[in-house]
Amino acid sequence: MIKMRKAISPRSKEGGFKEMVFQLRIFSMQKISPEIFLSTKSLGGDNMKKILVLLSLIAVLVLIVGCGTPEVVEEVVDEVVDEPVEIVEEVVEEVVETAEVKVTKDGFVPDTLNVKVGTIVTWENVDDDKKYDRPMILGTQKCIKLKTDRLEAGESYSFTFEEAMECKIVNGILPSQTMKVVVE
Repeated sequence: MIKMRKAISPRSKEGGFKEMVFQLRIFSMQKISPEIFLSTKSLGGDNMKKILVLLSLIAVLVLIVGCGTPEVVEEVVDEVVDEPVEIVEEVVEEVVETAEVKVTKDGFVPDTLNVKVGTIVTWENVDDDKKYDRPMILGTQKCIKLKTDRLEAGESYSFTFEEAMECKIVNGILPSQTMKVVVE
């Protein structure tokens, strides 16, 4: 047991000195449990206890006020702006390239066509000769998706080339009539 004595010197009304005794007990080396005892000896009595209670209350109030959340003050400003607001809408027209191929009794006109990716090519049967068989447009190899029914005179068929390639086009009724489409 360790005892410490400390004399504190504010005088009470009676002129006596207050004395505080602290005792610290250590119970074991592994487990330390301090106990502090406060005892007051006074000649004048209750004034010291009143001061201690008052100081304790002040300390608690300081902690409460100091740890509180700050008050947020928001200022609302109503301001009307009469300036015109310009709204810009940009209209972008997509330019689609097109190409036409005429199908006659003699074959395709033109027989070679160079186009860009995304171009729409239209084949139109322009032959109104009743003896001529109605053509059927067929794509070969990479253009196998290009296929029409038989086209009557004046009818047409359109196909969009969506990737770069070279295509051979055949008239399915007269296979000797061919053309080439180069897509770049």
